[in-house]
Amino acid sequence: DPDRGIYSAQASQQTYARLAELAVAVIGAGYSVIVDAAFLRSEQRAAFQTLAADLCVPYVILQVTASAEELRQRIRLRKNDVSDADLAVLENQLSHWQPLLAQEQGALVAINTEQPFDAEALLQQINRMTPPGKV
Repeated sequence: DPDRGIYSAQASQQTYARLAELAVAVIGAGYSVIVDAAFLRSEQRAAFQTLAADLCVPYVILQVTASAEELRQRIRLRKNDVSDADLAVLENQLSHWQPLLAQEQGALVAINTEQPFDAEALLQQINRMTPPGKV
């Protein structure tokens, strides 16, 4: 059930709180951090944007996408995968995803995983969005 266990609202709140704690620790140690999570809801993203502002570090949203049908196909093709997310979890995520707000667009770097990936171009785009030495 996509609303129970690790996918419940309470578990999600605990996960995002722990991710914030870890991000503070990593940044406090002098490193950059990438917080890898679904960030389906705008308030989840806003909390990390506020955290970045409080810590005086750059904030970038790296939005990794694929079409819904492509995501379904990838799940169907999984074999011995570490993820326990199945089609029910995906459908739940798709139905609860909140598009980026206008004020989030300035921090957006989008990657469509159905297209060829250019890591150097991605890095250049991120570097243009952040001050030198802050990524």
